[in-house]
Amino acid sequence: AAAADKKLNEVYQRLLHAPTIDEVRRQKLVAAQRAWVRFRDAECVLEGDAARGGSMEGQIRSACVSRMTDHRIKTLEQLLSANDSDATTQSAR
Repeated sequence: AAAADKKLNEVYQRLLHAPTIDEVRRQKLVAAQRAWVRFRDAECVLEGDAARGGSMEGQIRSACVSRMTDHRIKTLEQLLSANDSDATTQSAR
């Protein structure tokens, strides 16, 4: 989970500081990311609850965080790629 969080932060920071992201879009990205982190954490607590009090609870939660974070990384990478494409198109004009 820690490695996935590190990668997520790297991609998020690249997108957040992309030169073609204006301030309005940047604020929306920050709000969406904060909401997503809260959702991920709550969802993974719920998944871990299937083993409440057992030795697997933490492992289930950690696996959930890794899985959901990997999916979010892909989503942000797609946004970054689309943003890069937009930047290329704008500079070609």
